[in-house]
Amino acid sequence: MTAENDWPADWLAELVLALLDAGPLLVTDEIRTRVNACSDPEQLRVWAVRTLDAADVEELFAAGAP
Repeated sequence: MTAENDWPADWLAELVLALLDAGPLLVTDEIRTRVNACSDPEQLRVWAVRTLDAADVEELFAAGAP
């Protein structure tokens, strides 16, 4: 178990956006809105992990992507 397992969705959304800002992907207002609108902590954790190696936004948000 990691500390972020207990983080509320808004904290996880901030984490996802911070990771995106640090990476090569262009973070548009649309992406910020989508991430901030998500209230599912598990989905936000998936996106956080995907920020580490997603080649593009479609890969980041792809349903069923590894």
